[in-house]
Amino acid sequence: MGEKNPAAQWLIAFALAVLFAAFQIQSSLHSGSLSLPATYDDIGYFNDALARLEILYRDGGRAFLKSFWANAPHAPLQTLLALTGFSLLGPHQWAADAMNAFPLMILLRLVLGFAGRTLPLATSAAVAAALLGFPLLALVVLEFRPDM
Repeated sequence: MGEKNPAAQWLIAFALAVLFAAFQIQSSLHSGSLSLPATYDDIGYFNDALARLEILYRDGGRAFLKSFWANAPHAPLQTLLALTGFSLLGPHQWAADAMNAFPLMILLRLVLGFAGRTLPLATSAAVAAALLGFPLLALVVLEFRPDM
């Protein structure tokens, strides 16, 4: 069913990723702020994103785009995810982590597409949901690293 209903697969992947990220972040917040401490790299991406967001608000879009040329980000994808999280959700400690639902959504969509070639959509969605029980996927949400 992989080719038969790709929109449904994207929707299921999005819903699973958002719910999983929300549950992981809530669990981590209840375990003591975010229970996994931010690493040096994480702080660098967060600071870079917040500094660029300040340039956007203070100096406008042209200066913001110029900042990427003048001072290229160390990890562009992670900086973009953090920047998007902070700009959409505010400068909260969990905002950047919430954006990690999007790479997770792409991973789930790949699983749904692979499993969906031979399985019904409901069964492949159950397989994708079961995959979320793998401990590494919690770290994909809670650690803000490009090499996760």
